[in-house]
Amino acid sequence: MIRIIAGFLRSRLIKVPNIDATRPTKDRVREAIFSAISGNITDATVLDLFAGSGAFGLEALSRQAKFVYSNDKHPLAYQTIFENCQSLNLTNRVKLTRLDFKKAIESYGEQKLKFDIIFIDPPYQTEYALQALTAIQQHQLIAPRGIIILESDRECMFPTNLAMSKTKTYDYGDTYVTIGWTL
Repeated sequence: MIRIIAGFLRSRLIKVPNIDATRPTKDRVREAIFSAISGNITDATVLDLFAGSGAFGLEALSRQAKFVYSNDKHPLAYQTIFENCQSLNLTNRVKLTRLDFKKAIESYGEQKLKFDIIFIDPPYQTEYALQALTAIQQHQLIAPRGIIILESDRECMFPTNLAMSKTKTYDYGDTYVTIGWTL
């Protein structure tokens, strides 16, 4: 179990799927991410692409995000996110999908969705992160002045074709977080 850090759901516990491919973001790292983007959360539409437990999206909702699209292809992760949304009474504010990340991005593109905040936390496989970033750009999923957050096991740079006004990387030992603000 992990806890929601702040907002109206503060201190509520959520389940974490017991699978090797999932490693929940530590509380202090999640807190640092939300501190860095605090002015951009209210009324945001959020995409949590490799959702795991759904903690990032649920934390965003707790801090007044408008809606979350949460995707994880693993059946146990999907079930865990669904149960977490139910226990927090948030099923009406989360669209949950169980797709490969490339298919999820393609589907969101076909729906012409735009996200204010995109969180990419693949199972520490940098090639997935770079593929996701490229596909997000191709399908134009990021809203103007949107934010992309990338969590990885080593510093991973945004592709140069991604129009970022600025980026900042934070080092938390075995975890790197790169935040990019779009133009």
